[in-house]
Amino acid sequence: ADLDKIDIEGAEWAILTDSRLVELHAHAIVLEWHLLEAPDHDAAGLATRLLRSAGFVHTINRPAESGWDGIVWAWR
Repeated sequence: ADLDKIDIEGAEWAILTDSRLVELHAHAIVLEWHLLEAPDHDAAGLATRLLRSAGFVHTINRPAESGWDGIVWAWR
């Protein structure tokens, strides 16, 4: 797939922290992150850092006004 959409209500952190994320062949990811299950209080920053460490060099991260969730786009 060229684009992977991940919207799994908090379970995204298991994917983002998995070392195999770097092997994903997608050119782009759009992901909804959630603070509730995040392994760090800066969920937006953590999602961006994890995607960049997996080789996604461009990211746009938009937290919701509530601060409890947000959307990140990442591409190679």
